Amino acid sequence: MPNYFLFRASRKTYNQCIQLMLVGQQQYNSNDVLQVKKGDIIFIHFTGQMLPIENQFIEGPYFALSDGQKDIISDAWDGDFPWQVKIEKKGNVARIKQNSFNKFSLRYSGSESFIKIVLPENIGRKLMNEMGIETKTINNELKVNSWDVANEQEIDVRLRYEAKFRCEDGHYVRSKNEVIVDNWLFNHNISHAYEKKVLDYNMLSDFYIRFKNSKEYYIEVWGLNDPTYLKRKQEKINLYNKKNLNLISINENIIQNIDDYMLKRFSDYI
Repeated sequence: MPNYFLFRASRKTYNQCIQLMLVGQQQYNSNDVLQVKKGDIIFIHFTGQMLPIENQFIEGPYFALSDGQKDIISDAWDGDFPWQVKIEKKGNVARIKQNSFNKFSLRYSGSESFIKIVLPENIGRKLMNEMGIETKTINNELKVNSWDVANEQEIDVRLRYEAKFRCEDGHYVRSKNEVIVDNWLFNHNISHAYEKKVLDYNMLSDFYIRFKNSKEYYIEVWGLNDPTYLKRKQEKINLYNKKNLNLISINENIIQNIDDYMLKRFSDYI
């Protein structure tokens, strides 16, 4: 079974973590970093004393691509964090806000200046569930089924369009209307995943939400009107209906009244 680890990153270090696919710690956490083994699950906590609480988040899951060791990339972060782990993504990652992190009493061990990064298994599982990531154990191995993307193939026609629009939570999405939806969810503390695979089908939803009562919603933000897109749209709607999945369809008219519409749909959860 993999172990869970939470690596802290700041405004100064986060971008390099993602660019290098590397996380690191200082000497006082060296023993914790050395516990990381290839295949373990890594979360990144974007935080800092001067960072407003509403801008802090937990992101993951990433997977350890190496054991924890010293100086994998010696000049990363100007050498300030030499105890390092290479990481990789397997499909998409999700984010939750800091208050979601706090609400089930997940806290760092020790003082703010001396952080233990090893997470107990039950806390790691809670964090996965809070992000809407499904896991199960097969032959004593953890399987993260919701995020498998076979051969990184184009599993939805939407992938032909670049995800170039940045949302407030850091997600990059493919349209301005998706930005509006993502920002609304983020600002109302609703944890969500972008472009999550729908069950075991070669199809992605725009957004996916799973609340603590296990109520699940898929959100599709419809936009184009060309024949290929409209055909795919109907195929997706038919699949959602066939599998009795909760689908929220967002069109241009709803975007113009997004607050009224979404508050009505999610009033029980806000």
